[in-house]
Amino acid sequence: MPKGKPPRPTKLQVALKGDPSNRRGNTTEPEAPRGWPECPEHVADDFIAHEEWRSVCKQLDSMDLLSTTDARSLELYCLTYSRFRAAQEQVKKHGDVLFLGKNKYPQVSPFYTCMNKYHEDCRKWLIEFGLTPAARARLRVKVEEKSNNKWSGILPVAG
Repeated sequence: MPKGKPPRPTKLQVALKGDPSNRRGNTTEPEAPRGWPECPEHVADDFIAHEEWRSVCKQLDSMDLLSTTDARSLELYCLTYSRFRAAQEQVKKHGDVLFLGKNKYPQVSPFYTCMNKYHEDCRKWLIEFGLTPAARARLRVKVEEKSNNKWSGILPVAG
């Protein structure tokens, strides 16, 4: 039985909530190598999944959260997103309720059920990567002050 929320990586935790130095954190967490992971061929062959791959990689890279080790997680998210979009198109085409049988009983479309499942799966993946609106609202960005003083930057600032 799961016990609470799974822990977030320290780098993501710092980006979302600021420096955790005043609270207990994982001091032995391995540092993942930075960089864009290679897009798997079957993701590159799927236009929607490939576009989502590039979009998410760009977002994660701009937040300094992208690692070459994220390939499998990104693959699963992007393929799920592509399936969500395909199910969404079927719901647009056929509607979210089908009338079946000779008495025309209403039944929820299986495409609608799949679309909702894929939507929930995508939402969970986005939370894992810290890409939801709530995650952005908690984001803390350090702004470096630029000084026109010719002596600035020579001595380290005590902090």
